[in-house]
Amino acid sequence: MQHIIVFEQKTFMMQRITGILEKLPCKVYAALNYLELEHFLSLDLVQVDMIIAELDFSNNQEIEMIASYLKHYPNTKLIIFTSDSSRKAFLDSIKVGASDYIIQSISDDEISARIDQHLSKKASDLIPTHLILNLNKYISGELIKANKGGYKLTVAFSSIVNESGSHVEKEDTSKVANFFSANYWDTDSIVIYGFNHMLSFFPFCDKDMIELVDEKLQYMFAAFKSQNIHLGKCELRNTYVTFPEEGLTVEDILKIVRRKIEKSTLTTR
Repeated sequence: MQHIIVFEQKTFMMQRITGILEKLPCKVYAALNYLELEHFLSLDLVQVDMIIAELDFSNNQEIEMIASYLKHYPNTKLIIFTSDSSRKAFLDSIKVGASDYIIQSISDDEISARIDQHLSKKASDLIPTHLILNLNKYISGELIKANKGGYKLTVAFSSIVNESGSHVEKEDTSKVANFFSANYWDTDSIVIYGFNHMLSFFPFCDKDMIELVDEKLQYMFAAFKSQNIHLGKCELRNTYVTFPEEGLTVEDILKIVRRKIEKSTLTTR
């Protein structure tokens, strides 16, 4: 029996999540407010396997408490439950230490399958290249390897959006990621996070090479769209940051990416 804390302040949404979890082999602790969440996190439970939470990222108290708990209990998975599929939500989720985030608009069956993937740890059932771990730690690991190897590392934060600016289906994101992966150099890697976001890691790539990298990614995306006409009007939006030139820590990297995304959003208005 696995133990899950659900933090959701909207009653109807809490009912939805707990209703989904009733069909899975787990014990649920429902927290409808901050004090209840604090209570459950302070209890010496057998083991909290997962926290499913709709977080207010402007509330530092909430974020710090969750981040602190994950630091002390790194095997606990945090799943962000949100209606926001923006790149900002993507970056916020990484920063707090989330393993994944689930968009509220998807069906109950999809949510159930997604949660079950995390609980069962069946890698063969996961979307190819989908990252089921703490992405903050993953990025940190890549930075450590680059530091030890004495090479520069460029990280590309990519999002696929349709003509209305909304996310695409997760299956399409998975196919794009696999297509990219097949055309990357052996030292490069790519992972999926959430529905329509991807992170690519390019060792030995400095800032001067970013323009060429972006051209390559856009070229590959155009090639993929030519074989998948339903994505013809979709865009690939990339934001790049280079270690150690622009940042030395994961926190630095995420701050810089957020600043670049906000700047590009203002420019396109």
